[in-house]
Amino acid sequence: MSHTPAWSCSIPGRPATKGNSGRIVKMGGFSRLLPSKRAVKAESDARSVITARAPATPLVGPVVVDACFVFAVPQGKRKGRHKIEFGSPCLLRIDRGNLLKLIEDAMNGLVYLDDSQVVGGSVAKIWGDVDETRVVVFGGTNAVTMVTAATALAGATR
Repeated sequence: MSHTPAWSCSIPGRPATKGNSGRIVKMGGFSRLLPSKRAVKAESDARSVITARAPATPLVGPVVVDACFVFAVPQGKRKGRHKIEFGSPCLLRIDRGNLLKLIEDAMNGLVYLDDSQVVGGSVAKIWGDVDETRVVVFGGTNAVTMVTAATALAGATR
């Protein structure tokens, strides 16, 4: 079954995670962990690319986000005995959930109203020719159909 994406985008640059700096500040009587400077810059850079390609109005209702985080194969691993093939799974110790969180937050208010609308999706980390993040968003009946199919596969429906 083929679904038509509501929006898609390729974001150049090495995928970054939504990381914390380890610095804690007090705000209004509550302690808060500050995001790292690298994460703030990465989210800002991603948001700039997304803003230039965002739909005229953010999607309303459930959405499904598919993200593929592509890491450039190091020059020394492009040929020879220890060659890494483009498209093969990337096993770098980078948490895929934190990669996705940064992208979902960057799309807030631009592609969809809020990341609480995300009801499903897939995440992949692969090796490629260049560093980039590829994102595809499905909305409306496509999102509902995709999530229903996924829950049926998981045996979650009765």
